[in-house]
Amino acid sequence: MVNDTFSAIGIERIKFFDFGYFHTKRILLNIKNKSGVQFNHQSELLPKGHMFGSIAVTYKPDSASVALDRFGVKSDGRIILDAGMKLNQYLKLTVSAEDSRQEPGKPLHSYGKLGFEYKNNLTSILPFTFASDVDVVNGPILRSSFVASIQNVFKFGIQGVVNMHMDDKLLTNNLSNIDNAFNTSTPEIIDLSITSSYKGDGWLASLKTRDYMKFMRVCYIQNFSPALDVGAQIDYGLKVNTQKFHVGAKLK
Repeated sequence: MVNDTFSAIGIERIKFFDFGYFHTKRILLNIKNKSGVQFNHQSELLPKGHMFGSIAVTYKPDSASVALDRFGVKSDGRIILDAGMKLNQYLKLTVSAEDSRQEPGKPLHSYGKLGFEYKNNLTSILPFTFASDVDVVNGPILRSSFVASIQNVFKFGIQGVVNMHMDDKLLTNNLSNIDNAFNTSTPEIIDLSITSSYKGDGWLASLKTRDYMKFMRVCYIQNFSPALDVGAQIDYGLKVNTQKFHVGAKLK
């Protein structure tokens, strides 16, 4: 499930390349009733016979202003929550949280995010979305994105992530080393990414960068018929020497 607008650009690439090509011991189950409640279950068999899974519920009624995007629990005891509340037709408040139990070899951490999403759909020529959230548990880490589209054919967006390092400053202050705290706890841009996609007549092209524009991914999907899709994807390192090339086809 993709909740934010920035990651949803080029989602056709995710559906084409990330599902169905790789062998995994995974079970997915989705159940939805007429009242709008949806249950999602996912489990995967890991090496050495370990099982990892999660079960979540989603409730998005059309008439209510409060929507539960996801509330669930994972097999290791972690609880996840994503919810939103619409103040009007343009502004939406969001909350996202997950707890964790730190274990050796598992770099998991808790987070608690508060944010908002503003959509301007007054004009059909250039509707845009501005979203921002802050992780009050870590950092705090501020993430902001701007996404726009031209006649729903060409979409583009930019996203930045800044770590304020206030938690490092508080930790160092507790250790009575104030000078070092101010030297090492300045705000830091930890990610800056851009993305775009263009949907033509029977084809789709998308571009996305990640990790402070260190990596670029270019994808092209061609629809030859209602039953046949063919695609190619290139991952290219702009600052490191790494390249990956994927081709695939889907026949319905």
